[in-house]
Amino acid sequence: MEESSQSNDGSQNEEKKKVGRPKKTGEKRKEKKSTASGSKVKKQKQPDKVVWGRLVGNVVRDVLPSQRLPTNRVVMQRYHTMKHNVTNRTTLAEYTNMLYREVLPIWEKSNIPILGKKVCTTRIIRLLESWDKQRCRIMEPGSPKEEDYVQMLDSLFLMTYTDKEKVRSELQKQRLLQKDQPQEHEGMKTWEIDFTFFENQMKNPQEGS
Repeated sequence: MEESSQSNDGSQNEEKKKVGRPKKTGEKRKEKKSTASGSKVKKQKQPDKVVWGRLVGNVVRDVLPSQRLPTNRVVMQRYHTMKHNVTNRTTLAEYTNMLYREVLPIWEKSNIPILGKKVCTTRIIRLLESWDKQRCRIMEPGSPKEEDYVQMLDSLFLMTYTDKEKVRSELQKQRLLQKDQPQEHEGMKTWEIDFTFFENQMKNPQEGS
């Protein structure tokens, strides 16, 4: 009888060891904290179409506006339409040259001095690449990054000098060399008329028609 009772006590002790001691509430809280800290909630990126519509605008542009100098936004919209219309494989350099050929005549009509093709095409490439750099970021509506990007889009796409005073001086020189062209119109010098148009476009860039 004593041997059987001792064997029973031994088996019960072994079972207790297997079960182990119950976990305290503090230990459960630690486990929850560790799992919570291990799985951080990531901000979901919005689809490119949604971000494009909010920032650039889902506007189909088969042609560029001809009556006003185009903004960066308009050039981007034209590029987006080109990509949808062109069926064959086209490189960024080819799109850049197509855009250059479309933007150039509009600037030529303004009589504003135009920089060389290499400078202008480089600016086009930088503009197109700006979207690829921005769309990878999680841009909250109204954030400083988004406001800066929108401000850039609403600015003129410049094929001339960024310094207005440089534009003024070059415009004067250009007009003086064009001796066969009228130098005045309705009491104003023609270069002043062209420069006033340029200044107004810089201050109030509009899409035109």
